[in-house]
Amino acid sequence: MNICLKTYAKQASPHTCTTNLQERLPARVEKACEITCTFQVTQASDHYLINFEASGDVHIICQRCLGTFLHPYHNQTTLAICPNDEIAEQLMDSYECIVGRGEIDLADILADDLHLFLPEKHLDYSQCDAEMSQVIVD
Repeated sequence: MNICLKTYAKQASPHTCTTNLQERLPARVEKACEITCTFQVTQASDHYLINFEASGDVHIICQRCLGTFLHPYHNQTTLAICPNDEIAEQLMDSYECIVGRGEIDLADILADDLHLFLPEKHLDYSQCDAEMSQVIVD
């Protein structure tokens, strides 16, 4: 889903969409996942800010026991979309930054977020596959 930053920045209310992510997913994600995202775009003097909250159930292959588990993904992020690297460098202390102009692909941003924020293994070791847990040293 492409978002025209200028158009969405003019609209005061947040927008909600659901995206079926199938490409660019982390290798530990077992299959495509449906992510619901609520976002709002604001324009600053030399960049745009997009605040978004993403959530959905993601099937993950545990990198410890290789069992599959369902993870209730939820993440909130503010992202600065900057026209060039210099502005991005100035804002890095305050925001996650990307360089872009005019339009962004929300699906790409959500996929990137999954790479950064999904767990790699069961959060509780006791939930790992019992047979595999006997041979795994954590």
